[in-house]
Amino acid sequence: MQEFDESEKDRSNGDGSAHGDIVVVFPGTENDDTRGALARYTRLREEARAHVENSKADNTRRAYRADWDDFTRWCRDQDVTPLPAAPETVALYLTECAHGLKASTIQRRMASITQAHAAAGYPDSPIKHFLVRSVWRGIRREIGVASEGKSPTLTADLRVMVDHLPGIEEGRLISVRDRALLLLGFAGAMRRSELVGLDVGDVLETRDGLVVTIRRSKTDQEGAGRKIGIPYGSHPQTCPVRAVDAWKEAARHTLETAAKKAVLKAGNDAENSPLYNKVGNDQKMPDEADETGFGEPEPTVKAAVLSGATPLFRGVDRHGNVSAGRLSDQTVARVVKRALRAAGKSPEQVATFAGHSLRAGLATQAAMSGASERSIQDQTGHKSLTILRRYIRDGSLFRENAAAKIGL
Repeated sequence: MQEFDESEKDRSNGDGSAHGDIVVVFPGTENDDTRGALARYTRLREEARAHVENSKADNTRRAYRADWDDFTRWCRDQDVTPLPAAPETVALYLTECAHGLKASTIQRRMASITQAHAAAGYPDSPIKHFLVRSVWRGIRREIGVASEGKSPTLTADLRVMVDHLPGIEEGRLISVRDRALLLLGFAGAMRRSELVGLDVGDVLETRDGLVVTIRRSKTDQEGAGRKIGIPYGSHPQTCPVRAVDAWKEAARHTLETAAKKAVLKAGNDAENSPLYNKVGNDQKMPDEADETGFGEPEPTVKAAVLSGATPLFRGVDRHGNVSAGRLSDQTVARVVKRALRAAGKSPEQVATFAGHSLRAGLATQAAMSGASERSIQDQTGHKSLTILRRYIRDGSLFRENAAAKIGL
């Protein structure tokens, strides 16, 4: 007995195997034993599919899926077959893409096409064909491959940004959080996902500073983890260690106060009652909801105090209530831009910065200050020196510059 779903029948090779899937074959008469074995293998197949899904990061899967949808839509409009795609089809598609997309985006779409063919059992991707490779080389020569990276936030920028956070002198909670997020993200050269992925227990204060454990990152999807050191700053206002400590203390006090009020309001004994921190939709400003990090709040959110397994950076609403949920990585970019606007940067200037500016800023500033390539790599966690050296080159343009030594 052979078991196929409809999609497998369409893609089968005629010998009981299907492209890119796991097929269970049971010969003989169907009985309780074969039905039980089939159920077991069906479950294993679903688990195997889940493992395949988890083999790529969420953002990578979303990008590949969007790219493949675009390619199949284009093929449908042209009445051509997307899978397997003929080299001529892919060459024409890339030519169409070159009219408005960057080289990096086109390259990712080529990777998506290759992935889709490999998953469907076609290892000889049309991307490898001489025609497609020739078209791609021509596109690269015509539109260029230089990347337009976001501006790095340097130390001088960060000082101004932190100084101008609204209400920071009065201890406004959201600004206390933003200061900690900016300074820790910069000093640790962290990616947005790494920064918002930190739990309280991942940040250990020592005599020399903070030891931060990054449990998972873009280049460490299997969770091997790595540790980085965050030393004390020379200036109290921009010291990441003091800033993180101030945020934790302020958030803990706010959560505990809200919890006590909730218990008193419920009329229950404080020792035996669950603690809740109400976060209602009426407490969310429509135009600030995403920037505060609340997103779509639940009617009630458990007010877990800051403990080891809870998120370090959380949403703060306009009333100063702290959410239990983790910030999204997009919030990092919003915090950076909001701080730049508060510091007096023009809209045109603000548009050149993003969440990645903190990470790029540390690498660039460290190179400007004469830090070694190895020490910068240790802090950023770059696997590729080629990528890291882009920042180092930008930061070293005027250090040991030959033109500065010729007497002009």
